[in-house]
Amino acid sequence: SYKMDPAWIKEGAVVVNVASHKNIDEATLLSTRPGVRFVPQVGKVTVAMLERNLLRLHKNFDGCGRLVWDSALGCVAPAPALVKHDVQNVQQVLTQ
Repeated sequence: SYKMDPAWIKEGAVVVNVASHKNIDEATLLSTRPGVRFVPQVGKVTVAMLERNLLRLHKNFDGCGRLVWDSALGCVAPAPALVKHDVQNVQQVLTQ
């Protein structure tokens, strides 16, 4: 069975095991990574909410094309679309 290497975990991280089996050695993790908070197992409702949020995230960003960081908004946003004259300028440069 698969076991995650504790070296992959940053110090001070929160590790939540959402698998139905123990996939990391808790004693090794806590002794080698100071400040780590380990949640050994979560319930079915928590797993369902994580799956729901993942599906919502996919739905919200599906079809957005390229995403960029918008510092004015302080979040990720769809990249601004090229306006028609920008496309024509690019085409002219490519044909020269």
